[in-house]
Amino acid sequence: MRRFLIKLLVILVIPILFIGFSFLFWLNGYIDPYYMRISSPRQSSMILGTSRSSLGLVPSVFEKNGYNNVFNYSFTIADSPWGEDYYNSICKKLDTTSNNGLFVLTVDPFSISARVSDDGEEIIPSTRLSEINDVTSSPNYEYIYKMDVKPWRYLLVLLHIESKTFCLHEDGWYENLRLYDKETEKVETKLKLKGYKSEFAKSKLSDHRMGYLKNTIQKLKQYGRVVLVRVPTSTDMYEYECEYMPSFDSLMNDLSVKYCVKYYNFGQESGTYRTFDGNHLIPEEAKWFTQRLCDSLRN
Repeated sequence: MRRFLIKLLVILVIPILFIGFSFLFWLNGYIDPYYMRISSPRQSSMILGTSRSSLGLVPSVFEKNGYNNVFNYSFTIADSPWGEDYYNSICKKLDTTSNNGLFVLTVDPFSISARVSDDGEEIIPSTRLSEINDVTSSPNYEYIYKMDVKPWRYLLVLLHIESKTFCLHEDGWYENLRLYDKETEKVETKLKLKGYKSEFAKSKLSDHRMGYLKNTIQKLKQYGRVVLVRVPTSTDMYEYECEYMPSFDSLMNDLSVKYCVKYYNFGQESGTYRTFDGNHLIPEEAKWFTQRLCDSLRN
């Protein structure tokens, strides 16, 4: 009986250990939308911004155009609006041994906005990036522990039980794998626009966020070429942005002149590219738009 129990224990422990070690060392982009960004080495060229650039700018297209090792270190409007937390994380991720990088800073009215209190003070909440001190280790135990990444999801993905709705590529590009028809896109666009109008009803241009956008530009200019890019959206989203912050393009043009960086404004091309929710480009459109940007960079 004792021998049987030992054998049974061995049979149970081996697959558990295998899954555990696999989870730690091969945690892939189907399981967690951030981990592969947080566990990659320091980077000499980066795409920076919110989910618009996370889904909308594709490093492999930059590679085909001669811009090597461009890494997408964009997150979400909640985690990576321009601010102190994101700035500190970028500094930790930056390879300071290189000075010929390319840094694509994507900008929009919402990423430089903050909610205001009843007495007019800016409310700048901390983000999850403030909790992660180590953004380059692999495996990144700190991230796995603090962000409560679930090991059992690894098994579900391996067994094809959990559907794969996204893929975080090794170069940081976040690809949406869901297929959308035109009707679904219309519904999702209305919902997204309604959500933004509600979220930013009590927000305004933030001195804090503008200040850290300027700090980021100044920091990265020491290590290569810096450009500002406005990613296109749906027509409805773009029109709301213009209503919400009419001075936005003027602000970016002023930054462009002051810090000698180019501002590529593709906002007026909104509606030209398909989005799945009015805010994020579908994968094929993201590739085409990235090529469009690369053509502009060369010119």
